[in-house]
Amino acid sequence: MWVCKSAQVSQNCPMRNPDKWSPMEPEEPDPPHVPKLLDQDGGSGSPNTRRGALVGLVIILLLVAGGLMLTRVLHHMSQLQDCALSGRSNCR
Repeated sequence: MWVCKSAQVSQNCPMRNPDKWSPMEPEEPDPPHVPKLLDQDGGSGSPNTRRGALVGLVIILLLVAGGLMLTRVLHHMSQLQDCALSGRSNCR
């Protein structure tokens, strides 16, 4: 193996690889991913792709509805406590 002694890399002098191993040849690439258009039962697409999104949407809607209901109940209780603490007896 011929090694250049100069500090400059010239066209006649190959670069030295400090690693002891040489890279392997790349394996044959995998074929490009082609999504299945039909399931075995003949349905189109995967049925679970939108089911998860719909479940998430339902959960978010339930949380929002519960939060609104809780806010309303707490506001009503606050009004009752304010009425009772002010000394009135006809609080509803």
